[in-house]
Amino acid sequence: MAKRRHVKAKPAPADPFRALRLWLWLAAAGLFAAFVGGGATRLAESKAAIAEWTPVAGALFALPLAWFAARREIVGALRARLAVVLALVFLQGLAGWWIAPPAALPRVEAAQGPLALQLLFAALAFAATIWTAIGLTPNYRDPLGPDARSFRFEAGALLVLVLAQIGLGGLVAGLHAGYTYNTWPLMDGHFFPPRAELFFQKPWAANFIDNIALVQLQHRLTAYLALALALFHAFHIDREKVARRAALRARILAGLVAIQAVLGVTTLLLVAPFPVALAHDAFAMIVLAMATVHRRKLG
Repeated sequence: MAKRRHVKAKPAPADPFRALRLWLWLAAAGLFAAFVGGGATRLAESKAAIAEWTPVAGALFALPLAWFAARREIVGALRARLAVVLALVFLQGLAGWWIAPPAALPRVEAAQGPLALQLLFAALAFAATIWTAIGLTPNYRDPLGPDARSFRFEAGALLVLVLAQIGLGGLVAGLHAGYTYNTWPLMDGHFFPPRAELFFQKPWAANFIDNIALVQLQHRLTAYLALALALFHAFHIDREKVARRAALRARILAGLVAIQAVLGVTTLLLVAPFPVALAHDAFAMIVLAMATVHRRKLG
């Protein structure tokens, strides 16, 4: 009787980016905490300056990044990607100091323009960190069928809409627009307020930043568009049999966008109570995280 030959299994290939990837996920978690903490500070109108959260994000990136660079673990195109992330963190820090410089620590009233920029830069840094971490995961791409290009386009457009909505949310917060037009789906009896309400400021372009009615309308319309696209994308990708994991993520993402829309409407109808408004802020980053993961895994 022939003896069985025991063939040793080949060891799994080493994961050279494991430590770097773990740091990026921890940094993303830190950015999320800083984003929510800054939102709580603003909503509570406490004496703590919004800018106090910005050194946290500098520490989360600059120090570990220097350590990994010294160990020569950052190579090739990864250098440029991490440089972009660090630049975004730096830019959101600059916007934070613009909102609340050291000489004005008691002041927490933030102009809507700088606040929108800070939130947008923070969201971009958060998304870029997750994007980079996913890209360092072995075999992260999903198998896709013939409609791969359209799936990527839809997911990319949804990611852009989520980022834009966060920036528009900064305008709403800075103008305290959540305390006005507290009805839904109409705004004082109109789906679109009269033109005289939307474009009375001069120059005309200033209305998109300074006009409470137009700023809130922009936030509403972008939310409708994001929800419609999320639902369409989930339905579209679900028809592709080879993309089961991607279809599941698309359905989850559509559900998250729907929950965020409900939170937004609830915040509006209840006139922005602290717990609901903070949940709305925090959930925006959860939606952004899922949108980023989904698009990155599509390749």
